[in-house]
Amino acid sequence: MLQVCPWDPELHELRAECYIELNQFPKAVHDLRPTTKLRNDNTGAHLKISQLLYSMGDADESLVLVQLITGFFMLFGV
Repeated sequence: MLQVCPWDPELHELRAECYIELNQFPKAVHDLRPTTKLRNDNTGAHLKISQLLYSMGDADESLVLVQLITGFFMLFGV
């Protein structure tokens, strides 16, 4: 279905959830990354990616994402 409608963030998120259930975290991250650009203010996807990266042992990149999210909130007073 993603081949037919690659710009649907919900399809990416659903497939990412399946990958998470199968403990295939790198594939889940790969599917979630486009959703951060396909939806305005998709902080939920950023947070989930950060958590997955941390679970995979990539604490540095996880922290960068958290700083990106919190910096956005501080910048725009959200």
